[in-house]
Amino acid sequence: MAHTIGNLALLGMLIIVTASFSLVVSSLQVEVAKEQLSSIGEYIALHLVEMATLVDTSNLNYSAWTGQPIVMVRNITLPSDIQGNIYLIQIVRSSPSDQYYLRLFILKRPDISVNISIPFCQKSSNIEISIKVFPSLDINSWRPQDRLYSGNEIEFASTSGLVKKRIQFCVWGYRNETLYVGLARWEDKV
Repeated sequence: MAHTIGNLALLGMLIIVTASFSLVVSSLQVEVAKEQLSSIGEYIALHLVEMATLVDTSNLNYSAWTGQPIVMVRNITLPSDIQGNIYLIQIVRSSPSDQYYLRLFILKRPDISVNISIPFCQKSSNIEISIKVFPSLDINSWRPQDRLYSGNEIEFASTSGLVKKRIQFCVWGYRNETLYVGLARWEDKV
């Protein structure tokens, strides 16, 4: 009888230690994912602020040939996933303060998210930020998005079979009466 009680106690302790270890590891993975999302968000925010400053201080407004605003574009490199999970990027504007911030979260785990403020200076109150998909540099062909998915390739079926597109992220900016900056992705056929 004592032998059985000892075995059950040992088995119970083993289950408790295993469960505790799983909880600690899971908690650490969540914290690491949040830190990685935070680093990505700060990287994007830095490039958005740099683009806004560059466009704001330049003398380039409109192209003499096309009459369209001159768009500045800088490619940025973002990780395709975090711990094997796709993440989403949103640009959000808070109503009371008109402050922009980035919201990044894991697609399968929306509870793993971070909000990163985009620190524009106060004199730049006429800035509009958005997310677009660029099929080309023609502003009229840009498609607005409410979020961007991470990744470096996307596959989809078309009439000619399976088509792969390479995804490249960039920050962009141009100015007319208002300063426009944003985050975009290029979709190029592979």
